[in-house]
Amino acid sequence: MTDVLKWLEDHIYVPVIAGVVVLSILFLLIVCCIRRRRSRGYTYDRLGEYDMAVNQKMQQERQDKLNAVRDSAYMNCQYYLRSNPQYDNVQQLKELGSRIDKHWFRVTDKKTKSERILSIMPLNPKMVLAFTRATCKTMKDLFSILQHPYIFPMCDFDFSLEQKLIVTVQPISIRGSLKDLIYQSRFTDMFYEKYNKRCRGLGLGQVQHFGKEILEAMLFMSEKGFPSHISLHSGNIMFENGTCRLAGYENTLLGNTSRVYPLIKKKIKEDKDAVDTLCFGHLLFEMSAGYELDSAHPGPQHLASQQSPQIVQILNFIFGVDSGKYPSIREIANHGFFSMVRLERLSMFNPTPIHLNQAMKSLLKSYKKGKAKKPESNKKKSRSRSGSTGSNKMYKTAPPPPQNVPPPPPPPPPGLSGGVPPPPPPPVQSPPSDSGRLALLSDIQRGAGLKKTITNDRSAPKV
Repeated sequence: MTDVLKWLEDHIYVPVIAGVVVLSILFLLIVCCIRRRRSRGYTYDRLGEYDMAVNQKMQQERQDKLNAVRDSAYMNCQYYLRSNPQYDNVQQLKELGSRIDKHWFRVTDKKTKSERILSIMPLNPKMVLAFTRATCKTMKDLFSILQHPYIFPMCDFDFSLEQKLIVTVQPISIRGSLKDLIYQSRFTDMFYEKYNKRCRGLGLGQVQHFGKEILEAMLFMSEKGFPSHISLHSGNIMFENGTCRLAGYENTLLGNTSRVYPLIKKKIKEDKDAVDTLCFGHLLFEMSAGYELDSAHPGPQHLASQQSPQIVQILNFIFGVDSGKYPSIREIANHGFFSMVRLERLSMFNPTPIHLNQAMKSLLKSYKKGKAKKPESNKKKSRSRSGSTGSNKMYKTAPPPPQNVPPPPPPPPPGLSGGVPPPPPPPVQSPPSDSGRLALLSDIQRGAGLKKTITNDRSAPKV
C-alpha cells in the first residue's frame, strides 16, 4: 500500500487525469439527460411529412365530429320511430344535401311494404308559423292535396315537439335529383363528393322540356295560394321516369332557404316576389352550363360558355338585362323559349278541384302576415334602441334636484284623550349630489360592481 502511495506521489498527474475524466463523463451524462428530457414527445419530421401529418389529423378530427353528429341523428331517428312504429328497417344514408343539420334515412313503410326516404332536420328559429301540433296537422293535410304530375308527393309530415325536429317522408327516386342528372352521379353519394366538378350540362331540348315542367309546377302552386318557393334549386327537383317533379316546397313554410338565396338577397330587396324568378334563372344556367352560378347575375364570362344563343337570350330575359326588371314566372312560361314546348303528361292530367279548408287558409295567411311583420318588427327594435339611448342621454343631462329641501311640518299636538301619540315621521334624506349620481352611472356603464351593504332583516316573527 505504501508503495502505491509513494508511486502516486511520484506520478501525481495520474490521479488528476483520472479525476478530470470522471468529471467529464458525469458532465456528458447530465447534458444527455437534459437534452433527452427536453426532446421527449417531439419527433423530427421533414416539412412535407409534417404538413401531411397535420392534414391527416385535421381530416380525422373533422371525420370524428361528423361521425358524432351522424350518431346523434341516428339516435334521434330511433327515438322518433319508437312513437311512430309505421316505419322500420332504418338505414342511415350519407349527406345527400348541403345542409349539415339535415339527415336522411332509408326506411320501410309497413303499410305499403315499400321503401321511403325519411329526413330529419331541426327547427329553424326563423320559422314564422307556430311550432305546434295543430300547425303540423294543417301542413300535413295541405301537402297531401298537392296532386300534380310535376310535383313530388309528400308521404308523411310530422313534428317532434319534444326534440324540436321536423320529419318528412317521401318516395325514393332511384335516379335521384335533377342535379344528379346534370353531374351524372348517384343520389346515394355524398353531396360534396359528387358535385365538386364541372360537367357538360344538358342539351337545348332537355333544358326547354325540363324547364317547362318546373314552371308548370310552380304556376300550379301559385294558383292554389302557396307562397314563393324560395328554396328552388336543382337538388329539390326530383327526376323520375324522365320527368322533373318539384320537391322541397315544405321549406318555404319552415323558414329554410337555399344556397342561392345569399347571392340574390340584395337583388330582391325592392321586389320580394322576384325570388322565384332569380332562383329559376340560376337553375336554368346550371342545367345548360353544367355548374352552379357563383354570382347573382351571370356575367359575360358566364354567358360566353353557353353553346346556344337561345339560352343566352332567355337568361338575359330572366335576369332583366334588357328591360331592367325581373319577369314573373307566368311571363317566363309564356316566353317563346318555353311556349312551344308540349307536355304530354300535362295534357292528359285531369286535376281534381282543390279546396282549402279554413285551417289551411289561416295557415297561409299567418305565414304571409308573419313575413310582412318581420321588417316592421326590426324597425321597431331599432326605434326602441334609439329611443332608449336618447332617454339615457336625457337622464344624464337632466338638471340635479334641489339641494335644500324644506323641513317637514311639525306633528300635530297629542289629543286630550290620553291615547298613544303617533310615531314621528322618518327624517327625509337629502338626495345624492350630482357628482355622486354621475359616478354611479359611470360605474354601471363600465360594469363595475356595487359596494355591499349591510341590511337589517326584520321580517322574521318575534316570539
